[in-house]
Amino acid sequence: MDQKNKQAIHQTPDDALTAKTDVDQNVKIPPSAKRTHAVTSGEIPRTSLVATRKTITKKILFFIPVIFLLVGLVVYFIVIPAIYGQTVSFFDWLFADPQHNISVLQNPYVALSKAHLITEIRVFWYIWLMGFTVSLFFVGRQLNHKPAPTAMNAILGNREPYLLACDVQDSLKVTQNYFNCDEFSSLLYAVKCLVEELSVESGFGYGNISVTMCENNITKQLQLLLELVNHVDKNNATETMEKMQLTINSIHALLRCRAELKRK
Repeated sequence: MDQKNKQAIHQTPDDALTAKTDVDQNVKIPPSAKRTHAVTSGEIPRTSLVATRKTITKKILFFIPVIFLLVGLVVYFIVIPAIYGQTVSFFDWLFADPQHNISVLQNPYVALSKAHLITEIRVFWYIWLMGFTVSLFFVGRQLNHKPAPTAMNAILGNREPYLLACDVQDSLKVTQNYFNCDEFSSLLYAVKCLVEELSVESGFGYGNISVTMCENNITKQLQLLLELVNHVDKNNATETMEKMQLTINSIHALLRCRAELKRK
């Protein structure tokens, strides 16, 4: 009994906090709560949330012209005939004289009694046309806009791997005069094929984590290839060319793997 009392007396606030922490660790926390805590505490970057909001905004942007079009159709085919008993050409509403619009309507007396609405409807059509045109402009701009790389941990992005392969090809051509043999010609042709394949590949840095890891491996292999080219000489030519050929084969395999990952 005295031993227990001594332990209680000598218990510090840190010990109590440690005990509370040990108890809390046995509590099961829902995954959704963990994700929320991770975001608010900074464990998960907010860039993913920002990217999600931008995606939602882009989708809404494509619906705006459709909404404008539906509103225009409802006003043209339902609202205006309900007011005047007959519709008027869209271009007449915009450009024709109001007296012409009155004469086109079936019942001039109804048109004259609601003549004040003609100016209001014309203003509506001007606003509608301007809004519809602006929405189409933003949609076209969005379709032509090239997105920025979404993989923040990508080593290279866009067409940089292709440019790196071009550097390898140029460096290899410089040493062509020193190694005029069939093995070197075969290696030069293999590098040329690699450059052509990378030239038609889509931009790097836009995929998920699996695609990004594969792309980073391709980048590392390209960097190794450039390093081998810069250190090739007559003493280690055969060994270096074999390593380069193996590296090129590895890059081709990684490119095929990247293509499969991007289809998923």
